[in-house]
Amino acid sequence: MTPPRSTPGWAVRLGVWLGVLLGVTALPARAACGDTLPQPGRAVIAANGLQLAHAPTVWPLPVGEPFGLDIELCGTAAALLQVEADMPAHRHGLNYRVQLRQTAPGRYRADGLLLHMPGRWRLLFDLGPAQSPQRLVRSVDVD
Repeated sequence: MTPPRSTPGWAVRLGVWLGVLLGVTALPARAACGDTLPQPGRAVIAANGLQLAHAPTVWPLPVGEPFGLDIELCGTAAALLQVEADMPAHRHGLNYRVQLRQTAPGRYRADGLLLHMPGRWRLLFDLGPAQSPQRLVRSVDVD
């Protein structure tokens, strides 16, 4: 009886497969939208293929005091065009214009938001190209 022949290169193929498996599992996990933003008050809004994360500079949101929002757009080439807030129950919005600036690709800072009375407010984020903007909305209760 003859001894079994080993398949040439089996150790090399095994090494390649192990390397592939270990390499795939060793890849760093991709951060979720907004994971780098501060935690208190952070939220993610997604609709119509758009995803936006935001975190206020103050939490809980104050009444009658200005605050800002750090904003991140995820997985989209759209630009953030405008940030506003309104109070649907009273049919009015902010008394001051929000200052918006881009801080990095896909990252923005909105300053000068001031919710002047308690109640339910909506944070409004207009994204787009300017020709066809889309709005993302988050409702917040302010005491």
